[in-house]
Amino acid sequence: MNKIFGIETLILIYFIGTISIGTPPQTFLIDFDTGSSDLWVPSSQCQSSCNGFNKYNSAESTTYVANGENFSIGYGDGSSASGFLSVDVVTINGMAVKNQTFAECTYLVGMTGDINDGILGLAFPSLTSDGEKPFFYNMWSQGLIPQAIFSFYLNPDTNATSGGELIFGGADP
Repeated sequence: MNKIFGIETLILIYFIGTISIGTPPQTFLIDFDTGSSDLWVPSSQCQSSCNGFNKYNSAESTTYVANGENFSIGYGDGSSASGFLSVDVVTINGMAVKNQTFAECTYLVGMTGDINDGILGLAFPSLTSDGEKPFFYNMWSQGLIPQAIFSFYLNPDTNATSGGELIFGGADP
């Protein structure tokens, strides 16, 4: 069975949706990015550069596992994020991906005014910043989706409330 997840578009450059991290779940608005492979969200340890964003607090999650390795990523628009790696359960549309490595960012550059809290990269594992296994590949290796395929449906109706769908495990026929 394919897993379909609704997405929204903003200014035709973001494909965003909601994920949760931890137990109990902490919710984040995420940019699904096909040009990177890392998953990161702001950390509760982030100060002024993370104002206005939802922040992950490891002390509030019973499934959190410390990693502590440094993390840093830069993007083509000059923005960047840095912090450290952590491990927890990441849930999207009811699918819980266990033992997912992600970055808790303690410093953000060039992201003031962004609508999304963080980024979930959907590109190949070779594009990860630190060699961690990307979310999508963990989803597949844990048997949560039938095939290592994802697809986007982009709604051509610019007046619609939904920008389309992100489908994990296949394509919508």
